[in-house]
Amino acid sequence: MKAQAQIKNPSDRQDIGQSRLMKTRHLLENDLNFRLNELSSRVDKLGTVPYRLWLENTVQRCDRAQDLRVKVEAVCWMLRIAKHLNGVAREMVMSTTDKSIDDLEKVVASEMHVKDAVSAA
Repeated sequence: MKAQAQIKNPSDRQDIGQSRLMKTRHLLENDLNFRLNELSSRVDKLGTVPYRLWLENTVQRCDRAQDLRVKVEAVCWMLRIAKHLNGVAREMVMSTTDKSIDDLEKVVASEMHVKDAVSAA
């Protein structure tokens, strides 16, 4: 029969649960940081390819790569702020950060595809 360690003190059980929660949070933060770094380097590879955009009866030039750089920086700030929050507020900001990174990764992937198609033509 296996010998199992019994936790007799309820505060020990809480400490173990808290330790697991902290490890999970650090893994999530590390994953988000890694994804942001990858995203930033992919946006930098896009370079500057301005294109024309219709805005209220005028034609303006728009730099999509610069727009994406600004959005990546905003998500970086969201993550920095989340690190200083606790409880539900922290979880909400981390969840929003994760969703934002997902959205940006999709946009950057499509931009890379367009850039590759233009380069091949």
